[in-house]
Amino acid sequence: ALTFSRTGVWLGIITIVTASLFLAPRPDRFIPAMFGIALLSAAFYFVVFKSLDNFTGGQLSLRYAKKGFGNRESIASDDLRIAMNHPVLGVGPGMVKTVRKIEFGYSAQAHTEFTRLLAEHGAAGLLARLGWLGMGGAALRGASNLMARAWSASLVVFCMLFMAVSGMRLALPSAAMGLAMMQLLKSTGPP
Repeated sequence: ALTFSRTGVWLGIITIVTASLFLAPRPDRFIPAMFGIALLSAAFYFVVFKSLDNFTGGQLSLRYAKKGFGNRESIASDDLRIAMNHPVLGVGPGMVKTVRKIEFGYSAQAHTEFTRLLAEHGAAGLLARLGWLGMGGAALRGASNLMARAWSASLVVFCMLFMAVSGMRLALPSAAMGLAMMQLLKSTGPP
């Protein structure tokens, strides 16, 4: 929370909820799990967040009060228009920023990996997106028990959401997908 990253906090919350849903599939476990999540969330908000907000002089609550996507939706929309103009091969790796400047008059780094991939790689980018979805499904199907399925699901969800809002600027989504696939490797053995 002190990094002022709304994305980081929301990704953490969504990832924990995803794992919880897999760990509490039966109604007799689901209701206590959701109650526990609600209790922890309330404690975090009323104790931890309020303390951190006081520590930052109210700046933390101002940061989280901001609405919107920080112009990410405009960049993603322009990426899709570029992809439609270059559907087969795209504009080339690393070129979407330059093409955006030429076609739309501004230069901005893509925040959404999914639209950047289509704009830069065209049809191959679409195949890569389908490959990611297939890998996520394989990780879930290959999980040998409930705990492994919860880990795989939460890591896949984290990876996909991270790429949706922050692109591939860090190695973190790749590492998360790799960890989600570890169970699959264990069950099938090395090549």
